[in-house]
Amino acid sequence: MIIHYCDKCGQRIQEGDIATGGARQVGEQFLCGQCAPAPASATAGLPRSAGAAAPGRSTAKLAAAARAGGPAPASRAANSKERLPVAQVAARATVAARSPRFLFLAGGAFGLAGLLLVVAVRSRQGRQEAALKTESQTRKTTDEPPRVAPAQESKKVEPREETKRPALPAEPTKNVVSPEPKKAAPIVETKKTAEAPAGGTSPPKDDAWQNAVDVLKLVKPERDAVEGKWSLQHGVLTSTPIPKSKTYPRLALPYVPPAEYDLRIVFTRAQGEDCLFVHLVREERQFAWMLGAWKNTVVGFDTFQGKRARDFPENTRTAPVLESRRRYTVVVQVRSGSVRCFLDGALASESSAPASDFGLAAHWALPKTNCLGLGNPSSTIEIHSCQVLEVTGTGRAGDTAGK
Repeated sequence: MIIHYCDKCGQRIQEGDIATGGARQVGEQFLCGQCAPAPASATAGLPRSAGAAAPGRSTAKLAAAARAGGPAPASRAANSKERLPVAQVAARATVAARSPRFLFLAGGAFGLAGLLLVVAVRSRQGRQEAALKTESQTRKTTDEPPRVAPAQESKKVEPREETKRPALPAEPTKNVVSPEPKKAAPIVETKKTAEAPAGGTSPPKDDAWQNAVDVLKLVKPERDAVEGKWSLQHGVLTSTPIPKSKTYPRLALPYVPPAEYDLRIVFTRAQGEDCLFVHLVREERQFAWMLGAWKNTVVGFDTFQGKRARDFPENTRTAPVLESRRRYTVVVQVRSGSVRCFLDGALASESSAPASDFGLAAHWALPKTNCLGLGNPSSTIEIHSCQVLEVTGTGRAGDTAGK
């Protein structure tokens, strides 16, 4: 129901008054029957008294009914299915839009839309957080190091001596990785030396070296030197640096070690600040261990799993590794499943990785890969003794001439 008020006198106009002629709409104004002038067609055929009564509501309804010759205007308007004028429809829509009910429904619709928008945003944020959490868990699982299976752990070679490890002068180097299945070892003559240890947490005692092979007596510098200046005088092998030389002084020891052995070297660095480079053999593969490399700061295997010794933080020492004019004793224990290196009785490096993980840089290689050797980049090194204690198998002297 649409309610209008007269724009002149403010009197309420019923919905049916406009349709029956009891009120009029002039432009955008609504006028009641008293304020609106009667149309000429409505007063032309009526008596004076009827025309005077036209402004009245009841008189206008009767006149309209008389002209139409049918039922009362109110009933006709109620039963009519004719479309209303455009202006009247717009006016009704305006009043409906201003009604409290319309405003309430509109406000409810906007509120519901806002609630749905908030729910959608929260749901999207929840999905994003769940995706980030899943990605973080996946990355954490990927970064975890692989665990060694129990079957592989059982293959590790345990030390045969349970003696207590002495105090270390520096933190030991450990390049330990999970062991891989060992390759088939070549068939060699098996020989166990009674006095030789099988590899433990400490080097052999001095008495055990009485039956060792004196490799230094087999050396001939003019034949075995690969690069650099080497000399042997009064039983001492000396490596002297060549000024402004870009070579890598090294010498091949004329001895092929057995499958398992201990190597002991007694040396002094007379001058300089470079390292002692020791060539080793394991499973017919040549690799090396260096002591005091990279300006007297690194102790470790020259190449391990494709990386140099200085690439492993545990190989770097804060204090100088070697002191000049001091005598040192190095013992390296090579076994089928491990390698241990000692400096003055203290463990300095060890690894139970397969032989394929070890190597050496190309500029330190020897002509033959089955022999032992020594190297010295730019210092003066004096080798007082070089002995091999055979543990498994028998070594032999060989033609390992470097030239």
